[in-house]
Amino acid sequence: MVVGSTTLSPVPNYSTASSSLGGGAVGLVPFQLYGNDCSPAYSASPPANQFLQTEIDGSDGGTWNPKSVILRFYGPVSTAAEVDTGVVTYNAMPVVISYIEPGSGNPIDVTHRWKIAMNDSTTSTRPAREITIRGHKWSSGASDPGMYIHAGTYRITPRLTGSARLFCDGLPGGTPPSVTNFSYEFTVGFDCDRNGELDPDPSATCWREGGGCIADYDFSGFVDTEDYDLFVYDFQAGYVWADVDESGFVDTDDFDAFVGAFEEGC
Repeated sequence: MVVGSTTLSPVPNYSTASSSLGGGAVGLVPFQLYGNDCSPAYSASPPANQFLQTEIDGSDGGTWNPKSVILRFYGPVSTAAEVDTGVVTYNAMPVVISYIEPGSGNPIDVTHRWKIAMNDSTTSTRPAREITIRGHKWSSGASDPGMYIHAGTYRITPRLTGSARLFCDGLPGGTPPSVTNFSYEFTVGFDCDRNGELDPDPSATCWREGGGCIADYDFSGFVDTEDYDLFVYDFQAGYVWADVDESGFVDTDDFDAFVGAFEEGC
């Protein structure tokens, strides 16, 4: 297939970026992820620190200038759920975002910590084949309140069933098929001290036990209700981050340690 003077190869999932094709794409149904057109471009083994924590959630001193993960497809996609609003419930998300636990490789569903925007027929001007994902921390320069984005590797997969499934759009008649299944990963680097630079020694800035303040759970520099709410959420879910005493388990000792530190205001 030739577009202008450019031969699209390999067929059907060519690698030529859409920027050199006038911004569009050509695809077969069901539409697949256009890996080389994503931002960052798809990589089976993404390099470390593609984003800093403060870049992905826009929490660099309150300046709202977050970077986004952008997924693009070879054709238009949509979902029956409303996703172009300020608050999106978990069940309305057309993708699942998982944190990959270091060591075990277990995926931890953290979709609720992120915001997603995509084509909406009434309010959005974004291309229908694009999904934008950013940290759920800041909105228009003010605290949301948000969810702390932990450093590490994240994996995005589509919902292929249910009301929020991600399906091929713009097709004539019938029930449109879901997009082709995919697994897209990206990485977030440590910036716990919020200085806009990669932490060369995370153990010195992303402390828990033995130094600093356990109660500053989101590393904002302040102990407030956001720390408490976020810790309780993680503790009840059994997330590894709630292991504030670094025992290897999330248990009542962690809860007691956090509450004690929070009440002291350290």
